[in-house]
Amino acid sequence: SAGADPGPICYGRGGTRLTVTDAQVWLGRIPPEHFLGGRMKIHREKIRQPLRRLARQLKLGLEAAAEGVLAVANANIVRALRVLSLERGYDPRDFLLLPFGGAGGLHAADLAEELGMGRILLPPHPGLLSALGMAFADYRKDYVRTLLWPASAAGFGRLQRQLADLKRQAERQARDEGIAAASQKIRASLDLRYRGQSHELSVPFGPRWKSAFESEHLRRFGYRHRRRPLEVVNLRLELSAREARPPVDFSAASAASRPAAEFNRLHWNGRWIEAPVHRRQGLAAGFSAAGPALLVEPSATAFLKPGWKMTVAAQGHLLFENKTVRRPRG
Repeated sequence: SAGADPGPICYGRGGTRLTVTDAQVWLGRIPPEHFLGGRMKIHREKIRQPLRRLARQLKLGLEAAAEGVLAVANANIVRALRVLSLERGYDPRDFLLLPFGGAGGLHAADLAEELGMGRILLPPHPGLLSALGMAFADYRKDYVRTLLWPASAAGFGRLQRQLADLKRQAERQARDEGIAAASQKIRASLDLRYRGQSHELSVPFGPRWKSAFESEHLRRFGYRHRRRPLEVVNLRLELSAREARPPVDFSAASAASRPAAEFNRLHWNGRWIEAPVHRRQGLAAGFSAAGPALLVEPSATAFLKPGWKMTVAAQGHLLFENKTVRRPRG
């Protein structure tokens, strides 16, 4: 990423290094007239020479080089998604993909296809999701105390005394910040490992913490050590409270949606095609469209690939589906 300043080359703010955003713009996936709701000018022609230099190095055409940029970016994202799913014991095919950020919807279908996921849920205002999360998040403070105790020395009563001390600290700080005692919720956990391991697993605090760890270790890694002793690494406490939220309604419009009145030329699968451009704010609940199509809004752009269908949910989400993607398990 080149950040916002100088940003991608197409921002026209002095950026000189080709970025993923530049590749999306060159391939027509981001209509310049809709970027940031049309309030920011995008300079597509500034991309040509830097992209041409890359294309010459790769001995490719301009569009093929731009597609290569996206392929590399997608491969990196897929690798991270596999760390967050398969390496934690979860099959991504059992879930739907929730992209966010201004460009999340541009990559989502490619990522879903690579992971065998046939459903994507694009939330309202995806480019603002992190900021909205800050505005809507509940109060939460986390406390941790490193113990490094062998299991033989970690009697439950001793652990309870450590937890009571952490709880007093957390409740005192919450009170100082004006959090009512009646709204506070406490959750405690233990970070455990077999002696000699360099990583820990977290399990809920309770009298059966040893068996809980062994069950989780078996689920996560497929085995457990019957004779290797356990270590208690950390005691954790989370204090949370439900805070008042801003009165915001993200529901989709109830009026009938009109078909797209404009089209954009974009490059896909080795050729240029014409795709309808849908303004997300005007789409009513129940409206559906088939790819190829672009969905634009002030904070984000999404690409509905050929083979995918989009439906607007009453809550304002966009559901992308491709029933041919999901592969059988096993």
